[in-house]
Amino acid sequence: MRFVFLGIALAVLFWPTDSKPGPNPPIVQKDKVWQEDGLMVAVVYETADSLKYKAGQLACIRSATVREWLAQSNAQSRFLDDDTPLLAGQEKWQKALDAASGKTFPWVIIQHGNEVYQGVLPDSPDEFIVLLEKYK
Repeated sequence: MRFVFLGIALAVLFWPTDSKPGPNPPIVQKDKVWQEDGLMVAVVYETADSLKYKAGQLACIRSATVREWLAQSNAQSRFLDDDTPLLAGQEKWQKALDAASGKTFPWVIIQHGNEVYQGVLPDSPDEFIVLLEKYK
């Protein structure tokens, strides 16, 4: 009887509660950053601080695999230095810079329809892709 109780207790403790596991719990975001309905991704960072970032976060920013995933998923995406001067017609990316203002860089914003995620960039390209898959 003790073993049955122990087994049930362990199952309750370790049973997955999220059908889409991934890094970084999302920040609850009520308002959409963009009005577009498709997959939108912005990574905001400070180039001057890049030596302070984890190696895996820099790998995410530079990853060809991440960029290929974004292209294959038809995502509108940008990797933006926080002091990037944007040209006319790029107002949607200014919204990303505004949303990331005051946050801990590198910061990622992912939006698909009404689902919005904002948080610190994951620690590896693989973790980033797992996170992106949740919003595809």
